[in-house]
Amino acid sequence: MKKTIPLIVNPSSGKRDSFSTAKLVKDSLPNFEIKIIETHGPEDTARISAEIASGEPESLIVMGGDGTLNGVCQSFVGRTGTSILVVPTGTGSDLARSLGISSASDAVRAILGGKTVETDSVRCSGPSGTRVFLNIMEAGYGAMVMGRVNSLTRKGKHVFTRSALREILHLRTFSLELRGDFGTVRLRSPEVVIANGKYFGGGMKASPNSDLTDGILEIHAIREIGKFRLLTKLRKLVNGSYISDPVVMNMETGRLSITGDPAPLEADGESFGNVPVELEVISRSLRFYRN
Repeated sequence: MKKTIPLIVNPSSGKRDSFSTAKLVKDSLPNFEIKIIETHGPEDTARISAEIASGEPESLIVMGGDGTLNGVCQSFVGRTGTSILVVPTGTGSDLARSLGISSASDAVRAILGGKTVETDSVRCSGPSGTRVFLNIMEAGYGAMVMGRVNSLTRKGKHVFTRSALREILHLRTFSLELRGDFGTVRLRSPEVVIANGKYFGGGMKASPNSDLTDGILEIHAIREIGKFRLLTKLRKLVNGSYISDPVVMNMETGRLSITGDPAPLEADGESFGNVPVELEVISRSLRFYRN
């Protein structure tokens, strides 16, 4: 008897070929019974994921972007008996890159290979409520960029770069206090990156030294900087070299509190209201297939 594997697909993810990709994955796994389940919006994703989690499946396939994956995994934190396969079809799909998966064929190879890894997640609590994120949270400029990206009906290949350039025109600096294992830091900053994974913005190296399994958040806080100077440094975001720039403060912690001006927040590509926010790493709380 074939093992049944639910496949959650978000048809409104960044790419338009989600259903043909789902069929490709299904056809590539003839020894499994792949049950395709379509989801529409956050509430639908939460309901479907909770129902699937209650059945404690051995495996689960999630097709979409980081936002879809985030929504599904809210129901699977602490349920490491389920191995999750990410099929990246979203605008960013950055967590998948840290797992060695950049395409549907990579995903098929991962589940057939059977290698898995238990990764950390991060509990975040603020005025918008409490949830977990898996990859990256940003306070300030990056959240404004993601807000623009998510508002576009047509995104295209360079949507993150275009949106980053446009949002520089609206650049703001926020007075913030960061408290963690490193002590207390007060600064004026346009952007703070809180990283569990390595990538954001469709493959840019937000945090090249991050490890999904080490129980540590990498914090990269940009000191007060003008629009033109930030513009000249954007290319350093692509390869991660920005963290070596004197304008950036780098810290490590297992917990973090951010207070101060109400800087906008985004987590895994979705809005999470504004500062203040409290963060805590949940070690080895999810299991993923990896290459």
